[in-house]
Amino acid sequence: MPLARLNPFAGLPNRREVFTWGLFETANHSFTLLIITLLFPVYFQQVVVTEPEATAKLWWNSTYAVSSLLLVALSPIVGAVADARGIKRPLLVVTALTCVVATLALALVGPGMVLAAAVLFVIGNIAFVLGENLIAAFLPQLCTPANMGRVSALGWAMGYSGGVVVLLIAAGMMMGLGLNDVAQWKPLFVMAGLWFLVISMPTLVFLKDRDGPTDPERKAKLLTVGFTTVWGTIRDRRKYTQLFRFLAVFLVYMSVVQVIIANAGLIAEQYGFTKTKLVLFVLQITVVTAIGAVLTGLIQDRFGHRRTIATALGLWVISTVFMALLPTSGTAQWPIWLLGNGLGLGMGMIGTSSRALVGAMTPRHKTAEFFGLWGQTLKLAGFFGPAIFGFVQWAAGAQAAFFMLAGQCMVALVAMVTLVDPARGTVQAREAEAAAGAGTGAGAGTVTASQ
Repeated sequence: MPLARLNPFAGLPNRREVFTWGLFETANHSFTLLIITLLFPVYFQQVVVTEPEATAKLWWNSTYAVSSLLLVALSPIVGAVADARGIKRPLLVVTALTCVVATLALALVGPGMVLAAAVLFVIGNIAFVLGENLIAAFLPQLCTPANMGRVSALGWAMGYSGGVVVLLIAAGMMMGLGLNDVAQWKPLFVMAGLWFLVISMPTLVFLKDRDGPTDPERKAKLLTVGFTTVWGTIRDRRKYTQLFRFLAVFLVYMSVVQVIIANAGLIAEQYGFTKTKLVLFVLQITVVTAIGAVLTGLIQDRFGHRRTIATALGLWVISTVFMALLPTSGTAQWPIWLLGNGLGLGMGMIGTSSRALVGAMTPRHKTAEFFGLWGQTLKLAGFFGPAIFGFVQWAAGAQAAFFMLAGQCMVALVAMVTLVDPARGTVQAREAEAAAGAGTGAGAGTVTASQ
């Protein structure tokens, strides 16, 4: 087999541009894994908050909830402003650098600096998610409907591959520098910030935005254009029925994904995983998620967005049912490793295919706004999913809570197959482009298999 065929970018007419775009996801996974998921929550609760464990957990959950609620309000509005003024790239630069500075500053907080740590995390998380929305909004201009899934999967795979490297560096720093105590983890936050800064630089400098402003004469005021544009979209929602139906289904199943992300470490700890083994467990999930994204990129454009998402949901139904059937204690650890593989594979498939489907059903003149709505839905899922799961777990036990997750996945699977028509959604996007005079460029094209 020629080596050129092993190149995942082979055949793309804009390989360098797609690679430059994907580097941003390679960069920002240092924040996803080390600050949101693995290290900073532990540091915040065990070092920064010097009060009892229950109070520390309340502070952390409240801090995360505040950032999520602010993002629910900000995501589509910032996106609409970016579209109206044609400033996706400048806003991407601002959000990335803001997240980097906030991440580096986390290394300055110590015991008792609860408010400072909370404010820095809220600022960093808001900047991170807004940047994630903005980089996703470049997707329709980087590809055609025929390779939307492949390009989305390349970015997703680059992101999780970067996550693997970041976790290996973190593990190496822990062992090499003797960072055995949680209070010694500050250098890891510095590493996370520097990784984001250095790896994202090619994107911030070279990525071009070929979509012009939708309000070139600046008739609408900057302070109100976001609100009025989003309100106009809500008023005209019948033009985008398939996209809004999908976002409703997306909310249901991403609530499950957010529960697993928030509780994976706690579940592993429950079955006796030590701190080192916990890092390896998260590393395993990250590797398998990257593999899932790569496999999705190979099949999605021919297999179809809807079928790919349905397949991933079926995998999640099986995995969550098995999690519900696991005994709460006294079991071997291998079932947890196995379930981690299943959940990671499904996460890689469902993440990239969901983003590609949003891209396929998004008109070019509303890319930042609609990916802002996508980000808003994701944060709503992050707010409601863990809260409902936690209540059911408290009221009826862990088994009932995991059966609830399986039920959510099944409901989403049925709704995805019966209520969402991706081909019709793509047609609606092209019709909206034609009406707005925006139906040109890399994102335009004929409707291809998106079932």
